[in-house]
Amino acid sequence: MGLSLSLSSWSERTAIVTGAATGIGASIAHQLAANGVAVTVATLEPGEGGEIVVENILARGGTARLHTGNLATAEGVSNLVDAATRTYGAPDVNAVVSSHVRLPSDR
Repeated sequence: MGLSLSLSSWSERTAIVTGAATGIGASIAHQLAANGVAVTVATLEPGEGGEIVVENILARGGTARLHTGNLATAEGVSNLVDAATRTYGAPDVNAVVSSHVRLPSDR
């Protein structure tokens, strides 16, 4: 069972997908891009797999860019939205698929 979105009227729209390096986030980013949406793939750090997602989208004729940064801060979120807006215009879709939560045991 795959993700099914009816986005035929969504070409020239823009999206930010967080947690898009793997799993559900990557699937959403690929599906949006396949339907003509320009996607900003957001990950916490380089090397998490976001680069591969962007490369795959571009190889299939889609539009995508990678943004890395800590979205646990207001500054990080602002930087993401500003970068996506400068590149593609104001986002039409924000898919918040994953976030990093620092647990006490992580310290």
